[in-house]
Amino acid sequence: MRNYINKLKKGKQLLFVDREVDPLHELAAVTKKVQLQGDEAIQFNKVKGTDFPVVTNLYGSRRRLCELIDAPLDGFCKTWSGIINSSQSLATEPTRLVDAAPDRVEGKLGDLPLITY
Repeated sequence: MRNYINKLKKGKQLLFVDREVDPLHELAAVTKKVQLQGDEAIQFNKVKGTDFPVVTNLYGSRRRLCELIDAPLDGFCKTWSGIINSSQSLATEPTRLVDAAPDRVEGKLGDLPLITY
């Protein structure tokens, strides 16, 4: 997901909100207002009660949904069905350990904001 967010930044498809927003209704209200004008994803850099940025509207357009799963614009459902049907066999394959990202931050689930719509 980190790579995809960076791709959105480079493609100027990610808006930034730098003022502090409240996760209780305000963050969702800003997201809805942006959705009425376009389909950009939004990164809120200062969310009340957390040190973590929040990204919303990642799946706000059909084009981005198709891009995420490598589907043609007219083939999302078919591609998604293929992914879902093949995921059963993936569960039995061995997994491999990967190194953590260098900017990884430890935290608890309670450190994430509870966004209220």
